Amino acid sequence: MSFPPSILTVMPDCVTSWTDYKIKGCTSVGSGRRYIEHRLDNLQPGSNWREFSATTPVRFHGMQFSGAEESFQSTWGVYGLWELDDDKC
Repeated sequence: MSFPPSILTVMPDCVTSWTDYKIKGCTSVGSGRRYIEHRLDNLQPGSNWREFSATTPVRFHGMQFSGAEESFQSTWGVYGLWELDDDKC
């Protein structure tokens, strides 16, 4: 049995995604804003981490983002940051 190509289409192995969701705390006391952090997964060697972090979409807390609001590179990988409203901050 053969299937049309559209049915067999899957995400390629080289697609980046956000993993390791972490709540990082308030941006500052009384700010009403909280940091959320994710790690950029599956970034290929030689790729522009700034470009991929800005254009890899993610969905959390019922909101859709087209990429990280801020990003940074560390020994353990590339991380994206988002700021969300939080009355507890």
